[in-house]
Amino acid sequence: MCICKRENKIEDLLKEIEDLKINHDKEIEDLKIKHTKEIEDLKINTKILEKENVKLQLNIAELNGALNIANKASDCVYEIAKQPKSSNNITTTNSSTRNTSNNNKTLNITTAIDFNDLDRIREIIAEKFNISYFLDGQKGIAQFAFDNLLRDENGNYK
Repeated sequence: MCICKRENKIEDLLKEIEDLKINHDKEIEDLKIKHTKEIEDLKINTKILEKENVKLQLNIAELNGALNIANKASDCVYEIAKQPKSSNNITTTNSSTRNTSNNNKTLNITTAIDFNDLDRIREIIAEKFNISYFLDGQKGIAQFAFDNLLRDENGNYK
């Protein structure tokens, strides 16, 4: 009897060991499947991130190109701004020189308006100033001064 019990115990232990081995193998297989899926997900995410990285590098290259163009344009504008301005018309009257440049409605007027006769200036404004000068803003006001306050009735500079 003792041998029989022992054999039964051994059989039970062997069965238990076999069950543990089966459970262990099943757990290992489950972990392999789980980790394989995680590895595949990581590979997919890596590919997505690599594509985004390439796109961002292209955007950086485009922005650097645009920045270089903007810097060159800025340098060009700076060089143009350093050049002296030329005037088209030089008129000498009453031993004073008046330079005017009439390019693209830009007026360089170096003569002054005579503010000693304010009544005459008020009269000219009342008679000749109209809404079109006003609607043209600062350029319109400058054009009004050029047309009416800086020239006499014959169109000569005062």
